[in-house]
Amino acid sequence: MQKTIYIKDSDSEIFEKAEEILGTTSLSEAIAKALRKTIEYKKAAEQGWQEYELDGAWCPDGFLHEEYRKIKFAGRKLAGYQEVRNNNDASIWNIYQTRGGKIIVSAESPQDESKFNRINALYKSLDEIDGQTVPLAGLRHMIPKRIIIEAREALGEYAAVYID
Repeated sequence: MQKTIYIKDSDSEIFEKAEEILGTTSLSEAIAKALRKTIEYKKAAEQGWQEYELDGAWCPDGFLHEEYRKIKFAGRKLAGYQEVRNNNDASIWNIYQTRGGKIIVSAESPQDESKFNRINALYKSLDEIDGQTVPLAGLRHMIPKRIIIEAREALGEYAAVYID
């Protein structure tokens, strides 16, 4: 199938740049790829998925690997919780699910001025995070049970115990 596209004068520079970088023969392939990505993104957005960008200490297995790293992923937020302790110190917790099914636990301690006041930890499943601790603001903090239950409910798992 052969199609002709109209290119506005204001967009000509981007097409010239694309031809320069991709080569003339790849331009239609590049357009098709961009259209597929756009359609995929729109469908994902309709299902509640979106693109996230988080920064902070990187703890792919619950242990510190890098002091600071930006991570990007397509996913959805399953749960959020603000935990306030006795000394008015607060932690903000979020659990995300990636499109690939992995779980990201993100925690922040806004009052702490250290470089470890924000962490992102990666896990294979919600079962893996139950009872885990993460290094936040120089201390190991238990991932709150409350946010794990909320995340399970967001995934359709019924977390309550039935009593007859």
